[in-house]
Amino acid sequence: MPDQLNGLYPPAPSSIPADLNQPSPEYKKHVRKVIGGILLFILTYFLVLVAAIVLFAALWWLLVFLTENSRISLLLFAWVGLLGFGGMTLFFLIKFLFTWQKTDVSGMIEIREADEPLLFEFVYRTAREAHAPLPRKIFLSPEVNAAVFYDSTFWSMFLPVRKNLIIGLGLVNALTISELKAVVGHEFGHFSQKSTRLGSYVYQTNKIIYNLLYENDGWLNLLHTWGEWHSVFAIFAGLTRWFVTQCIRVLRSVHNLLAKTNMGLSREMEFDADAVGASVAGSEQQIQALRKIEVASAAYDAMIQQLNALIGLKYRSANAYRNQSWVMENIAREKGIAFANGMVRVEDEDLARLITGRVNFKNQWASHPAREEREKYLRKLSIPSESYTEPAWVLFTQPEKFQHAMTDLLYAPVKFEETPVVLDHAGYVKLVEEDEEKYGFPRLFGTYYNNRVIESFDLEGGIAGEDWVSVFSDEVQGLSDWISSDEEDYNLLGFIQTNAKEIRTFDFDGRRYRAEGAFTLQRELEKEIEELKTTRKEADRAIYLFAKSKDGPNQELTNAYRELFACTAARQRFVTETEEIGTRLNAMVEEPESATQNQWIREIQALEEKENDVRCAFGEILPLLQKERENDTDGELIGQVRAYVETAPKYLDDQWHVDFRTVSEIVKLRFDVYQRLRFLEGKAQKTSLERQAALVSFGTAATFPPSSASLSQNQHP
Repeated sequence: MPDQLNGLYPPAPSSIPADLNQPSPEYKKHVRKVIGGILLFILTYFLVLVAAIVLFAALWWLLVFLTENSRISLLLFAWVGLLGFGGMTLFFLIKFLFTWQKTDVSGMIEIREADEPLLFEFVYRTAREAHAPLPRKIFLSPEVNAAVFYDSTFWSMFLPVRKNLIIGLGLVNALTISELKAVVGHEFGHFSQKSTRLGSYVYQTNKIIYNLLYENDGWLNLLHTWGEWHSVFAIFAGLTRWFVTQCIRVLRSVHNLLAKTNMGLSREMEFDADAVGASVAGSEQQIQALRKIEVASAAYDAMIQQLNALIGLKYRSANAYRNQSWVMENIAREKGIAFANGMVRVEDEDLARLITGRVNFKNQWASHPAREEREKYLRKLSIPSESYTEPAWVLFTQPEKFQHAMTDLLYAPVKFEETPVVLDHAGYVKLVEEDEEKYGFPRLFGTYYNNRVIESFDLEGGIAGEDWVSVFSDEVQGLSDWISSDEEDYNLLGFIQTNAKEIRTFDFDGRRYRAEGAFTLQRELEKEIEELKTTRKEADRAIYLFAKSKDGPNQELTNAYRELFACTAARQRFVTETEEIGTRLNAMVEEPESATQNQWIREIQALEEKENDVRCAFGEILPLLQKERENDTDGELIGQVRAYVETAPKYLDDQWHVDFRTVSEIVKLRFDVYQRLRFLEGKAQKTSLERQAALVSFGTAATFPPSSASLSQNQHP
């Protein structure tokens, strides 16, 4: 057969460890656990079935005993009710036999060999190298992913099933040919795994239990209808519901145990599939693919958020994948990662510069190991290979056709009120950059001020630093990221405490701890976060003083900061003074049935005692809203606030019933005012930072790192 790929197919590694496909002791341990879990389910199911038979027999005996002393008509209904109990219980226990799990492919594009012969030859040759069966069908999906799927029933555990392969265009957009080969090889590892059959058993067993636990709407409706036919039937229907409820309680505990053991096996299967991917493409290609997937996923998510924002402006993109590449390039520049030929390359030193969490634990509910674990495993395999650096798109004869078609699929669920303007890539970039210019903070500061409000500090006095490099050092620039990372670790330590029975040990800064140690570490981390925030506040003031030293006699920077701190103080006072009544009114709106009318009336009467203070709080921010009025929408909000301040709302109508419409209007008014105050606060912070950046950059060697701000990443707090 001629080589259609014309030298575009990377050769397989020449040196592969002889024991590569030998299962590890950890793998064998998880297989034993999974087999034990399946046997436990079979035993539990058998016991439930026996219990149903015993209960049916006991009721049968009782009816036989009562036959001589019962009226014939009632006895007939009782016998029918008993048969109904048996039939409904049996139907509950075997209804999983008739379920069909079909994957929704409406958001995918099935491709055929005639359309993309190069891609099919690439996939088929990779399958043969991985000693895996060929896929039944190949689908393209929009996201950064590759996967295996098949439609299944209960009988799939016993009958052969041909699997389908999914290749995400968001993934193709980020990888070289060699890296795509590693990813496809990984997926074929799942095709060829003997444990995949065991995984299928576990999957189907979980589906059976899930069906018994949660997919009962039709069965419950039938039970309810049957119980309405006669009072005797209602008794047996109630008995059936009680018995099934007990079955569900028992099966739920088995479901949790089996799901956990399956996750453990699934993680080991990922290592096994990684080994297959490395055996066809090399360890380094698999590692680079894992790293690039993280960057590409972040870029794809950011791009989707941007496109969602543009929908509201009646725009849509013509090619989302060119947009994703542009976002990837921005992320690469911001993080100092190499970007060439439309792709990133993440080296070891790039990982070292990125701030990662200090808390690590084996999540028993995760189906995939962490990237760091997978890299460590692949490094240990150390399978060398030749690398082909051409973009994976060269395997497509019509790449733009599928990029446009998949973009159309992304927009398929969207209902535009009028025909949207279709943006080419230049138009998309222009709109995003305009949004950055309008809402983003100056690039000079990178991400230092993002997603936070500058805490107020003393604007007078102080000595300015001698040079910008020392004032805005690398350590200072990393403070906000460190704080965010520590806050995530703080939350993880709390999670470990809550789930100490499940998470017995964890690592912190490379050291192993028992779950009980999470409390002490959390208190230490809390102290560290406070110290870092104090350091950042000092750095904020040092940056301000450095810029202020270059300001003119009008003190524009100081005045801008005063405006910012006044907005922050107004917002904080408003929240404090309206929070209690806002929370209680919101509870009425969200859960009106959670209390009786009399209880709500008493609640209203208690709130009315504090209403005047709340209206005063609205009155205090009225001058600020009037000063910053920009359009008719602002005018409407001001009018609503003024009306609320001047006239107390009537929460009770003439019949002394709670007027939930009035309650909802006040809840919405408070939310709208809060959002407006946040906007004004962000606007004041942007003004302050723009003035600050202008002063700092004037006459200094300050450089402007690229920004990833966009429609989806509004930097206002």
